[in-house]
Amino acid sequence: MLIVRGEIIGTNGWDVDEVDCSVGAVIKPPQGRLDEFLRRRLEYGNHLQWVYGDYVEPLRQTADLLGLEAEVIA
Repeated sequence: MLIVRGEIIGTNGWDVDEVDCSVGAVIKPPQGRLDEFLRRRLEYGNHLQWVYGDYVEPLRQTADLLGLEAEVIA
């Protein structure tokens, strides 16, 4: 599970009615972690879930309970 603490600085596609994926977000990762974030997106893809608020620790604990590896960029 990829967990990123970042800031959503832009979105697009809300006004587009398409069958496929049309909504996108521009995420600003933590200072100094851009390269790592971009490398991880290559591995995880672009279909990420957004959770508004700072839930890094609860998500890390959830991954642990489910037996998933958590990669955190925070």
